[in-house]
Amino acid sequence: MPWQVVTTLKFNFSIVHKVLLVLGVHHFKGRLYSCISTNTEERLSVEEAANRTMCTILEANSTAMWTNAEVHFDNVGSAFLALVSLSGFCV
Repeated sequence: MPWQVVTTLKFNFSIVHKVLLVLGVHHFKGRLYSCISTNTEERLSVEEAANRTMCTILEANSTAMWTNAEVHFDNVGSAFLALVSLSGFCV
C-alpha cells in the first residue's frame, strides 16, 4: 500500500513538473535579458537602457552589455535547472 502512494506522488510530480517546464519556456523565453554596466557590473535602470536597441548603442561605447540572467527559461534544459533550484534542491 505505501509504495502505491509513493509511486502515485512521483507520477503526479513528474506531470506537474513537465507542465511547469512547458509553461515557463512558453512565457519567459528570451524575457530575462537585461543591460549590464561593464564598469559596475550592475543592471542599468530602464531610463538608461529600456530595451536591447538602447543597450546595443551603449555596447558600441563599451559601457554596457546585453546579457541573459543566470537562471532562465530559454530552453527546456535550463528551465528544468531553474525549477529544480527554485524547488530547493541542490543543482
